Amino acid sequence: MIQFDYIVTKEKVDMFLMQKLQKEASGILAWALKGCMAWQKDGLAEPEFVRNATQEYREDSDPIELYLNQNTEEGDKEDPEFWTRCNAIFEDFKEYSQATGLHDISKKKFGREMAQHGYCSIPKWIEGKNCKVYQGLRIAKTSQSGFSAIS
Repeated sequence: MIQFDYIVTKEKVDMFLMQKLQKEASGILAWALKGCMAWQKDGLAEPEFVRNATQEYREDSDPIELYLNQNTEEGDKEDPEFWTRCNAIFEDFKEYSQATGLHDISKKKFGREMAQHGYCSIPKWIEGKNCKVYQGLRIAKTSQSGFSAIS
């Protein structure tokens, strides 16, 4: 999505634009053909502002990324004390989704999405039970969902 921020005011509208363009028609056609040939030869380079707008759009439309940025703390994945149970992260995400009007996703899909964001669940022995955790990730104490930030 490309946002066009420029608005032509009534005072700046060129009432003779069509006539001016018709006078330059052969030059405009030559320019378009030259551009087409360059495009066929070299392809199109994506302008930086388009890349930035696309990245911003993707980030804004990725509910997992939004959740992770706003509600979690990232830490050392080698730190044995820096982890959170997968269930706790998923429940916090569900509360965040409800509070922000995002659609629900299944626990299985949430796990796949987390893996795509670099967080694979790993087994951990906790209080005599084999549990799944996200190592190197915690619910932030300032989590917007209100879910407990305790591992």
